[in-house]
Amino acid sequence: EHRLTLDHAYGAPENPLTPEENFEKFRRCLTWSAKPIPAEAANRIIAFVSDLEAQDNVAALAALTNPEAA
Repeated sequence: EHRLTLDHAYGAPENPLTPEENFEKFRRCLTWSAKPIPAEAANRIIAFVSDLEAQDNVAALAALTNPEAA
């Protein structure tokens, strides 16, 4: 028998994911997208969000999530 007791669930504010773990989770979630987003577009989204504070216009993020515009 194996047991593991956690004070806080993995990914909770008290036990957060690393940035790379968040990116991998995002990529896994994309596999369930109604409109598939290609890997290159996903990389552009990650790069954009990683530097969000420096973006002049966050509306560009919406365009990045549109696979037909990628």
